[in-house]
Amino acid sequence: MYFLTAMHVSSEAGFEGVQNDDRCFGYYSDKQDAMQAADVNAADMHECLYNFLLIEKIPEGIHARAEEEVWYAWDDGLSGWVHTEKPAWSNNIINWSIG
Repeated sequence: MYFLTAMHVSSEAGFEGVQNDDRCFGYYSDKQDAMQAADVNAADMHECLYNFLLIEKIPEGIHARAEEEVWYAWDDGLSGWVHTEKPAWSNNIINWSIG
């Protein structure tokens, strides 16, 4: 499954990279459907709060590890999500969507 999780990460001086809030909005069985949801900001996943969006491919099972990640950042100028590289502050953190 491909889980979509939005998160708010602070950019304030001294607090850069501190994750303040997150929400898993749902999942799709198909990667293209998940990416389409991000492309159109389905269900307003930005909610005037979240500045990063992550799609994680997580197989079924207990303690299953994410097999793939697709990262997005919110672009105010475009009013939409744009692909971005995995942020350094997120290294060594997995399975955002299921905690």
